Amino acid sequence: ITGRVLTTDNGRPVRRARVTLSGLPKAMQGDGAQRRYVTKEVETDDHGAFIFSGLPGGSYYVYVAGTNGFLGLERAKQANVDEGQALDLSIRVERTGAIAGRIADSTGEGLLGVEVIAIRRQEFRGHVTLMQVGTASTNDLGQYRLFGLAPGDYFIVATHRQSRRDVATIGRSGFLMTYYPGTQALETARLVVVRAGRDVTKVNFPLASVRLARVVVEAVDS
Repeated sequence: ITGRVLTTDNGRPVRRARVTLSGLPKAMQGDGAQRRYVTKEVETDDHGAFIFSGLPGGSYYVYVAGTNGFLGLERAKQANVDEGQALDLSIRVERTGAIAGRIADSTGEGLLGVEVIAIRRQEFRGHVTLMQVGTASTNDLGQYRLFGLAPGDYFIVATHRQSRRDVATIGRSGFLMTYYPGTQALETARLVVVRAGRDVTKVNFPLASVRLARVVVEAVDS
């Protein structure tokens, strides 16, 4: 089984893509046969080409995993070959997108170590759920980049985890979980649209702040 892995948009070859093959030879498909599944893995060359040679005739599945800048296949390709037969496949994969921006406080100063999460709506049998599909942390300038995202609509939420010293300090300001473009409610959050092979930039927003308090619990003698 030979083939090439190409991009869906312009048909260019995808180099160093990981291609796996698995399946059951025909000689092992009958009742009572000792089943030994064939599994192999190769990488595409500079032309996006791959080859699985020396295969016994049978039914196989070929899958391309996600690689840098490209999504993996949603479903493996089925390939049926007979003894002495050759089969050539052309597999198309889609480019990923990215979301980049900056998280700051109310004064505009960038915040370090803020966790930024991409959330996507998923619908299954009439039920809608929210699924976390990507995370990133801000650098010393408050900048972040969420990459490897499939095309679609995303909510972006940022959260700052307080250290124990922060929590123990009376009067220190803390930060609330905040959705883009700067709201604490999902209902008022704005969706970010990601397209294949594109970066959505300047998705900037401030973290909402709140003054921290200390709770003291005293034991009461009964």
